[in-house]
Parts: sequence; C-alpha cells; structure tokens
Amino acid sequence: MEMDDLVKKISNYRTSLDIPKVLGNLLLVAMVLILASRAVSYAAGDEAITPVSVVSSGSMEPVMHRGDVIMWTPTPIESINEGDIVVFRSSARDGEVISHRVIEVRERDGRTELITQGDANEYPDQEGPHYPERPITSNNLLGRVVSIGDLPMRIPLIGHLWLGTNQYIGAALANMGGGGLLMLVPLLTAGMMILGTILMLPEKDDDEEGKLKHLILGDDDDKIHPLKVFIILVLAFSLVIIVPSMNSMEEHSISVGVQQEADPAQEQFSRVRPGQTIYGNHSMTNYGVMSTRVYIYSESEQGWMELGEDYTSIDSADSMRVPFSITVPEDTERGTYSFQIKNHYSPFWALYPDGFVTNILEDDPERGALTMDILTVLIFSSLSMGVMIVASLAYDEIVLWKEYYKAKRERIKNKRSRLKDIYIRYTDWLRGVDIVDFDLLPCLKAASVSLIAFPIALLWPDLWLLLLTVPLSAALAYLLGCRWRAEHYTTALIASGITVGAVYMVPLLRAVDPMGQISVLLIGLAIMMIILVMLSPLVLLFSYLTSKSIHSMSESKRPTSHMSDL
Repeated sequence: MEMDDLVKKISNYRTSLDIPKVLGNLLLVAMVLILASRAVSYAAGDEAITPVSVVSSGSMEPVMHRGDVIMWTPTPIESINEGDIVVFRSSARDGEVISHRVIEVRERDGRTELITQGDANEYPDQEGPHYPERPITSNNLLGRVVSIGDLPMRIPLIGHLWLGTNQYIGAALANMGGGGLLMLVPLLTAGMMILGTILMLPEKDDDEEGKLKHLILGDDDDKIHPLKVFIILVLAFSLVIIVPSMNSMEEHSISVGVQQEADPAQEQFSRVRPGQTIYGNHSMTNYGVMSTRVYIYSESEQGWMELGEDYTSIDSADSMRVPFSITVPEDTERGTYSFQIKNHYSPFWALYPDGFVTNILEDDPERGALTMDILTVLIFSSLSMGVMIVASLAYDEIVLWKEYYKAKRERIKNKRSRLKDIYIRYTDWLRGVDIVDFDLLPCLKAASVSLIAFPIALLWPDLWLLLLTVPLSAALAYLLGCRWRAEHYTTALIASGITVGAVYMVPLLRAVDPMGQISVLLIGLAIMMIILVMLSPLVLLFSYLTSKSIHSMSESKRPTSHMSDL
C-alpha cells in the first residue's frame, strides 16, 4: 500500500525546470561531498590522504592527459596487480607524486616491490637514460588509481587551472622576491575594502567621502567603527595565514635497528652496529606558488641525530634535501630506536630576520609557529588599517579615480550588451524553459530506459553510452506525450545522471571497501556530479535536437493539436 501511495504522489506531482538552479545545486552538493570526504578522512586519522591528484605530464598518454584530475584509493601493496595504475612518491624527484602503470610485481628479501612505467615512456622508471627510481615499496606507495575497466576515472581539463597557477603565477611571484612581495598583501587587502566601501555599497544620505571616513575614522558620537574594521581585517588575515598553517607541518619517520631489523617507517636502517654513524637526507618540496621559509628539527628520546640545517628557504615548485646523521653510541643495547624529523613552513616568515624566527621557534616549534602567525596577522592588519586611513584622507584623488572607473565601466557595459545579444541568438533553445509546469512521472518513466547502461557498462564502461541513453529516453518521452522542452531537458538530465552513475559508480564500488573508505566514495560521487554539470550543455543540446527531429517527422505526417515549444 505504501508503494501505491508513493506512485500516486509522484503521478500528481508537478514541477518546473530551472536549469541554472539545478546545475548550481549539483555543484554545491559536490563541494559539500568533498568537504565531507575530508572530514571523514580526518576522523579516521588519514589527515595526509587526499585521494585526488592532478596529472602534470604526458607520460601516461593516451589514457591520462596533462591537466586531468584523477582519483585514487589507498591500497596495500599486496593487492596491487600487474597493469594497475598506481600513485607513489618518487625517490628520484624529491617526493614528487607520480602516477604510472605497474609492469612487474616481484618479491625481494621478503617484501613486495613494483616496477612501473608511463604508457608513453620508452623505459621503465627503474632503468633507462634518466635518473632511475628505486623499486616501489610499501614505504612510498600511496594507492591505486580508480579505473573504469582499463581506463582511469578522471575529470579532463580541470587540473589545468591548478597547473597554470603553479607554473605561471608561481614563477612571477618567485621572481618578485619573498619579503618584498608579501608587503603587497596588506596593500591589496586595503584596496579591496576601499573598493567595497566606495563603489559597491548603495548610495545613502552621506556622500562617498562621508561613508569612507565614517567607516574608518568614526565620528564624535560613535568611535567603534575603526575597531570594527580592524577586527574584520584580523579575521580575514587569520583565515589566510593561521588556518592554512595548521596543516603546514610535515613529518619524516626514521627507524634504526641496532644489531637487528628496523621497525616499519618511512626510512629504515637495519643491522646498525654500536659506534656506527649513518647518514641520510630529509627531502622537502614546496608545492605552493610563493617561496617559503622552513624550520627543521628532530624529535627523539636519544638525541643522537644532527641536522645539516635548521632554517632555510625553498623556492616555488622547488625541492631540497637536508642532510642528517645519526651516531649510535658504543654502549647502545640491541633494539629498535625511533626518530622523527619535522618541519614547519610559512612564506610569511620571509618578513622577519632569520635569527628572530629561529629564536621564537627553537624552544617550542609548534607554539612558536602559531606565535609567528599571530604576529604576522597583527602586522598585516595594522598596515592595511594605515593604508585605509591614508586613503580616506586623500579622498580627492580617489574621486578622480572613481570617475575614470565609471567611464571605463560604461565602455565595458556596451561591450557586454553586444556579447549578450550574440549569446541570446545562439542559446535561444535553452532559455525560457522555466515558465511551464509539467508532470514529473512521464519524465521518470522515459529516463528509466537509461538503466540499460548498467549491464552494458560492465562490458563497455564509457561515457559514449550517453549517445545511446539520451536519444532513447528522448524518443520514449515523446511517445509518452512530452511536448515541452522542459520535459525533455528534465528527462535528459535524469537519464544522463543514471548513465554517469552506471559508468563510474560500478567500478568505484569494485575498487574500494565501502565501509573502510567512505571518503573515497564521497569524492567519487562529487566527481560524478562535476562531470554531469560539465556534460550538461551537450546532453541538453543532444536531447533537444533528437526531440525536435522526432517532432518534425511526426508533424510532417500527422499534425497534432498538442501544445509544444519544440
């Protein structure tokens, strides 16, 4: 009886279609799923795991292209098979994350090793004319790329935004220098607040000069305005400086086995003799767009470690190695000893003398890093406040700039109107669909034909299935009496959602343990929604052309009295 009631409610349900709202809601849900995925990872203790990577080279073409965003899931090395595409940290490129295919799985000294190669490369990573990688082990394996059949699950093109930011903006910022460049931050912040105050707020009784001076300087009756502005600045800079720094610590675990095998760690030294000194390197990479300062220190109960440097600078998109040594005393007992190398980093420390930073960080690095960030926030907020006060006192110059801005904005508005006319001319088929209320049930019935994508996707998991499911659902919708574009677009969106789910969700569920890797499933759902939004213009156009063709053929044979906007 409950099922009958549900069908009855759906049968009587009428709706309208607002395409921008639907696509916007999909993107919003995708962002919420991404945030939820990170929250689940943190709750599970996997703070360092972000199961999404950007392909930065063409070494895996044609299955993966530069700028693709790929998804991977943490996987034990024992579960990796020949032919899988794996994600690992490079031993030859200072920890760079690489995604290549496994061409050989072998056992050596009781542990599993992987030999990898890019599909477009002539040589394996572990040999050839380039500097060779060490065989991939559990120490530097991150996971396995989620694949649809033999093809990786990916979002094309999106990653170019990240790559372009790092390559071009990062290079420009690096060329401008560290501390000098950072002084532009309060200037830009003050400028944006002035723009918002003078240009964006609605006109009131006060003129612009009065608004700006009242906001920043206050008046005799109300002195709280400067405090409000300063608090806003402090909150804004805290979000930019303090919040990111909470995740700006890296750890490098080292295990030393004295006269025995070492315990699992990122780096292991086994069968070390008392009195022996061992050497190694701590690798660091700056993935940001600005040069950053790094404070390096060690933690251990023994105090045997010495670091080559404790405070250094790394340029944008650059790497470096800090040498370390561990001297085992002569009277050391047989056993395993653990060490950790940690580093805190921030580009904003370039504002201060090196000695000042190291003095604050050396006693308690974590508390010292927070102290440095708070100090930077207060300095930037004070400088921004000073710039705004100067701007309020120099209002005459600002008025001239504002008049120039208005004239320029008029020219831009005229260009926009011409572009708008061109846009309306070529998107007429997409507009005006939200004015009709229609029954949802015929759309659901027509879209249900796309369920055939699930068995087909088991053999041929590819988005080209949309070329089958979308026209089939459009034809069935027409046979069920759908004549409005809104009905056909709704059917197409539902059918494409089912098809994308069939292509992506089935292999994703096969690749992960649903209970153990909820964060990966959430990311997978988010990726499917983003892909659906990216494909929606083509899907809607294809549905419109199919429906219009069927309608034209039907009308040529037997004119109908049904209302239609096809």
